[in-house]
Amino acid sequence: MAQTHPLGQSRLLYITQTPDDSENNIAPVTWDLPSITGENWVVNATFANGTGAGSLYIRPEEDNAVGVLPMASISKINGTVTGFALFATQLVYNNNTQLEAQFWAEKTNTSGIYSLVWNSDGVSASGDSYPVVIKGVTS
Repeated sequence: MAQTHPLGQSRLLYITQTPDDSENNIAPVTWDLPSITGENWVVNATFANGTGAGSLYIRPEEDNAVGVLPMASISKINGTVTGFALFATQLVYNNNTQLEAQFWAEKTNTSGIYSLVWNSDGVSASGDSYPVVIKGVTS
């Protein structure tokens, strides 16, 4: 499950087994994941308290960052926000040529917490990173 670090402007995403980790400033989010058959290929997130967290973005030029920000902020940081949708139950990105699923979990300095990164070339971001599949589930 991807989580956001609510402090700081980047609101980067993390993967952990403890989604309510206030000690590490981790807060869980829920996702509105569009289907590839839909017209709006933007993924939106909401914090557990119901507050909108923003839209999913990637920044391949900036250490492959994956995060959540309001649309206006994403354009200021040159993030990519459109092109994400579910293919069956897997989150993919449409790069205008093909569907890609290049999400990776990269080890952080905190035990049990991994940064969610986008690895566009499919090569391991570091020796401590692993490919992950982000799946949508019906609640």
